[in-house]
This record gives sequence, structure tokens and C-alpha cells, in this order.
Amino acid sequence: MEHHEGANDKPQNIFLMVVLCVQHGDMWSIGCEVCKCNGKTGQMECFPYPCEQDIACNENERIVFDKPSLNSGKSCCGHCVPVTCRFNHTEYEVGATFRDPAYPCVSYSCELSGLSVTVNTCPNQLTCSEDRRSYDENGCCYTCDTKCKPSPSLIKIQHDLQEHKNCSGMISITKCSGDCQATEV
Repeated sequence: MEHHEGANDKPQNIFLMVVLCVQHGDMWSIGCEVCKCNGKTGQMECFPYPCEQDIACNENERIVFDKPSLNSGKSCCGHCVPVTCRFNHTEYEVGATFRDPAYPCVSYSCELSGLSVTVNTCPNQLTCSEDRRSYDENGCCYTCDTKCKPSPSLIKIQHDLQEHKNCSGMISITKCSGDCQATEV
């Protein structure tokens, strides 16, 4: 059996078989064809499965033809299924928007024409250490916490005196970072 199928064509089946037609009027189906016995000629006459009507799908649907089965009416005549977008093994309906957690600055939208991709840009993105960043709800853009905060710091002090050459040492002090005014402690 060979199965040929175009984008919107009904499936066509080609069967190579010899059938001895005995009883005039006997009917059977083979794939998407209905066959009838012509007892006078001993030949079988086959014609396409009779569909009740042409399938007309809505704008957000497409017609599909499944392989012939026991329920050959549905598969031979086609049926409508919603247009979907597939991303990372998940089906999304038209109109759905979603994000990929691995790429928080990228959003996706399922449209009739396919998957639409939007890359968010972060305006005025300042450079600051990770501990000073506050991210938006998507984890894409951040603002820097610029409040004045004390932080420990090691400072090397070196003093050259005549009697003590290359005298140096490390001291720990508190250093202010962020937008600090001279009066803040």
C-alpha cells in the first residue's frame, strides 16, 4: 500500500490486489475508497469515500487528513485542528505569549504566521556588582542600588622612615560605597 498526501489533498491509496467479485451489490471500503461489486461483469467498481461536505476551517484552524483507519470518514474527509506553535516540545495556541527561563530577555508569541520573537532591551543599564542589582519580574533588566552602604576594606599602608626602610602593614577599615555624601557615616 502506498499513501500519497499533499498539503490540502485528500489521501489517495493505491492497492494492488485481486478481488473476485461474486455477489452483485456487495460493498466494502479499502482505505479512503468505497468499492462495490458488479455481479454482471465480475469486476469491482471503486470510488472515493463520500464526504458529507467540504471541510471549511476557521481562520485559526487548518485541515488535516489522517491515515485511513476504522474511522475512515473522519480521516478520509479531513478535519480541522487549531493552528499551534511548537517550542521546546510544548504546543501553544494562537495568541499565547510565553518566555524561556533560560533567556529572560526574550519573549515569544504564537501567531497564525508562526512564532514571533521579541528581545527586550534594558535602557540605561548601569554596571554594578551582582549584590547591588534588583531585577524586574522577568529577571531581564535590573536597577542598581546606589544607596550609601559601608563595606569592609583592607588597605595597605607603607611608611618610609630613615631608620625603618620599607615599613608597611595592612589595616582593615570601613569604606563607603554608592552615592555617599560627605556627612553620612
